[in-house]
This record gives sequence, C-alpha cells and structure tokens, in this order.
Amino acid sequence: IRLSQRCARMARVRPPSLDSWRRVPCGSRRGSDPDRSDASDTAESSAEDGDGDESEEIESVAVFTSQLGADGHAVPPEYWGMTRGQVKALLLRLREQPAWSHDNDVYALVSDFIVPWTAGTGRGYALLLNEAAPREVNVMISHSFSENAEEFLEAVLRATSAADVVYICALANYQAEDSVGPTIAEQLGTHPTHSPFWRVLVHIAKRGHREGCCWRWRAWVTRAPVPLVLLAATTVCWPMYAFSDDFDSWFSDGEPLPEAVASKARNAVVAACGLSLAAMFVEVWHRERLYPGRMVVIPNRTVDVYSRLWCVYEIFLAGLLNIHVEVAPTFAIAGKVGAKHARCSRSEDERSIRAEVGSAPGGYERVDRAVHRVMSGLRRHMLGLWLKYTVLQLLPSCILCLLYAEENPPLFSAVVLPMTAFFAILIVTIYLFLRRVKGLVYMRFAHVATTCTICVLGCIAIEFLDCTRCVGDYSIWWMYYIQLVIYKVTSLSVAPLFPLCSPKLWHRVEPVRLSAILVFFACVFLSNFLALCADDGRNVQVAGFFSVLTAWTRTMPVYMILTETFHLGIVVEGVGLHGRLVYAIAGCGVVAWCTTTFEIVALAEILVGGV
Repeated sequence: IRLSQRCARMARVRPPSLDSWRRVPCGSRRGSDPDRSDASDTAESSAEDGDGDESEEIESVAVFTSQLGADGHAVPPEYWGMTRGQVKALLLRLREQPAWSHDNDVYALVSDFIVPWTAGTGRGYALLLNEAAPREVNVMISHSFSENAEEFLEAVLRATSAADVVYICALANYQAEDSVGPTIAEQLGTHPTHSPFWRVLVHIAKRGHREGCCWRWRAWVTRAPVPLVLLAATTVCWPMYAFSDDFDSWFSDGEPLPEAVASKARNAVVAACGLSLAAMFVEVWHRERLYPGRMVVIPNRTVDVYSRLWCVYEIFLAGLLNIHVEVAPTFAIAGKVGAKHARCSRSEDERSIRAEVGSAPGGYERVDRAVHRVMSGLRRHMLGLWLKYTVLQLLPSCILCLLYAEENPPLFSAVVLPMTAFFAILIVTIYLFLRRVKGLVYMRFAHVATTCTICVLGCIAIEFLDCTRCVGDYSIWWMYYIQLVIYKVTSLSVAPLFPLCSPKLWHRVEPVRLSAILVFFACVFLSNFLALCADDGRNVQVAGFFSVLTAWTRTMPVYMILTETFHLGIVVEGVGLHGRLVYAIAGCGVVAWCTTTFEIVALAEILVGGV
C-alpha cells in the first residue's frame, strides 16, 4: 500500500529538466540527488497528501547512480535514451562487423561489442551516442538478455516510431565494469526503487499525467483511425447495396442512373472522403502531438521474458503507475511462466523485488493477471485483423457478385454469410499455424513444390471459370464467387514464394510497402480497364467503376500479406534449397499469379486480335 501511495505521489510531481541536475566532479561514479527545486516539489506533494512523515523516504528514492555527460553533468536514467534511428543504425553497424554472427544473443552483443565500444568512457552506449544532448526517454523496453539480438532489435523497430526515445537496459546502463564508470550493482542500487527502471517508469508516468486524459486513453486513440476507415468504406458502398437494381442496369445495359440515386452516391463519396480525412487527422495527431509514453514488452522465441524477475517487476510497477503496456508485434510466446517462478541473477535483487511484489495488494496473482492481459494483445490484434480485412474485402466482393447477377440476383445473406465465414476460417487457420511455429516459416523443397502447384492450379481454375462464365450464362454469379475464393487462397499460397525468389527485393519493399501497394493497385486497375474497354466495348464510366472494384478486391490480399508480414516479423527461410531448379519452381508460381492478377491473358488476346 505504501508503495502504491508513493508511486501515485511521484507521478504527480513535475518531471525534472536536464538542467536541474547539479554538476558533480568528473571522477565521481556515484550520482547525487536532484537539486533543491525538484526535492522541494516532492516534499510539497507529500505535504499536500498529508503524509509529511514519509517525505524523507520519498526523497531517498531519488538517490541513484548517474552517468556523466560530456560537460561533467550527472545525467539521470531518464535521459539514457536512444532514438529509433539510432537503434536501426546499431543493427546495421552490427551486421557490418566481421565478428558478428546472426545467432548472437543480447549477452554476446553486450560482452563482445557494447563493452569494447564503451570501455573507459563511463557512459552507456545510449549516452555515448548522445553525450552532447542526452535524449529524454518516453518508451521503456522490457526484454530478456537470452533472446537473439537481431530479432530483439528488429522487434524494437517494429514496435516504435520516429518520435519514440527508448530505454534499453543492455544499451543504456554502463556495462564495462571498470574503474571509470559505475558498476552494474551501483546502477541497480540496493533497492528496486533505486534502479534505473523505477526512475524511467516514474518519469514517464509524471509526463503522461501532465498530458491529461488523452494520454491515459492512448490505447483507444491509436485504434480510432481503423473504425473510421471501415466506416468510410461502408459509406461509399452503401448506395450500391441499397439501389442494386439501378446500378445493375447501369452496369449491364448502360442505362443512366436516376438523378436521386446519383445524388445519394455523390453524397456517400463526399462523406467517405470526410471520414478518411478524419482518420488521417487522428493518425497524424497521435503520432506527432500525443505523448507516446508507454512500456513495450519484447517477447522472444528463446525464453519466456517473464521468467526474468526484473521484467515481472517492470510490469508490476507499470500497473501501479497506470502506464500503458503493449507487446511488440511478434508471434513469440511469453507469459507461460508464473511470476512466482521468475528468477534474478543477483540474489539481493531477487529478495528485494519479491518483498515489494509480495507486500502489494494482490501480489503475484495481480502480476499474473496483468501479464495475461498484456499478452492477450496478439489475440485482440488478430480479432481486429479479421474484422478489418473481412469488411474491406467483403464490400467490393459482394458488390461484384450482385452486379454479375443479371437475372435472379442472390440474397444478400447468401453472399455475405459464406464469405464472412470463409475469411474467419482462413485468418484463424493462419493465426494458429504461425503461432505454432512462432512466426518462423521454414520452406523445404517439398513445401516449395506444393505451394507452386497450388498457385498454378488456382490460376488455371480462375481462367477456366472466367471463360466458362463469359461463354455461357452471364448471370451465373456464383462462378465469380468461386473465383474470388480461389484467388484469395492462391494469393496466400504465393506469399512465401516471393522472399525465396528475390530476398533482396523483398527487404527493399519493407520501407516502401505503402507505395508498392498503391503501384500494385494502379497496375491492376489499368490492366482491367484496358481489357474491359477493348473487349466488352463498355463506356469509360462503367469500365472505370468495375476496374476500381476489381483492383480493390485483388489489392486487399496483397495489402494484408505485406502489412502483417512486416508488422508481425514473420520470417520465411529456405532449408536445404540449392540450385536454380528451386528458384525456377518458385518463379513459376509467382509468374502464374501475376498473369492472372494483371489480366495478361485477356490483354494478349486483345493484342493478337487487333493485329
């Protein structure tokens, strides 16, 4: 209870600026208390709460071990931060080192690289990079030292943005253990409340509470753009469902739309544009203006991050301070080990932390509930993923099915319900598979051959159904329905073949994936537009309308694959794949899918017929 009260009081204190920390001699390793202004603020806050008898105890919490900046100032742990760009530069620097191995864990990263780079400076790697202008931390990274170093740094990059300044204990603390800087034991202190983890989390809480309710509801604010986009997509498609007969006559016979219907369609487009702009505004606002203070947990494929007692203490303290905790986007599993069974490398730290956690209301059970709630974020993400992609793919697909039904149009439920169930089964199956393999997909020769066969057979089936539908009854809408289902499965099958065909090109797509998706949409639109104008002789408006819907349906699987593959850190690796035969087989699947997607067959027939 006393710990909870102390956290609440410290969270209401104004965060100190870097200039408020007094100058200490350059040879000093032990830091000092904040200056009198900050200490007086703490005492005043205690007096306001009627707990003046604890002011001495609260001030003792401010005793910590600092590192010295370039000008001799004692820099507190709140300013041992690294920007996202510096984390990325570190990853690139490590990969360029001849002695670096992709299998190195964080222990090897610290002992073989960070310690030699920082030895004799008295500063951690983060402060060494920013010794002239230390960075104020706004994101606390909770991780284990036993995980793969490259996977850890990549997860940090996926979980952060350009405005984030992260505290990573492996890079922020001085690890050299020489006589120049503070030892690890001195930096951790004799009590958990003397540690840099405590200082950083309390600092984030103080800054966050100054921001008000927007920071406290940050988790919901960051999710707001998605429902706005879904509402915009539904709004623009609503007139096509409500007046399907008029749109069917316009699409099939070229009859003009009634003025009332055309007016409603224009209003729907305007409303959809307004909702899209609102989504963009919220996205930009929370990225640029909203304080990003939070704690990010980095699970890994090697050990359970919550088998480390310090990680347990960090999520315990974040819960007391009402700091938002999120999990880095990954399929790695964590939270299987109970908090009681977590361990610490130093027995002194373990005794202190267990005393703190055990004396708090709820104790270890409260920590386990918090861990379970945080780690269930991936399941919530997959549920939102299903909702988002179901809506965005269902809307244009159902419209196309209704437009193809020239006679005897299907019931709306006959189109929506089966397709919703199909997307649900598809996404749940993918989630369970990737969860089982922890996001690491190994492709052997048999897997490549099977995947390529599925792609080729799927593309052949799509072309056959297209020819059958065009030659026979044009109103057989269910053939187009089957085409859509086959195309979704084929697109997911071809996804692991792209990284195998050209790994360098695949990694180059990651930073420009949004531009790549827009280019893909434009190419599909143009190919369908040219095929419709030349083959069916439709007017430009009808051909453009149909081409937009077709490009929408074919772009959504690509958007889902690219976005979630890079966002969740899914890795595709070839095992025992040598020789050009494997790449030729994978290339056949990719070529077959591109031929169907970009209507290469239809365009070739038009060119041959024109000649």
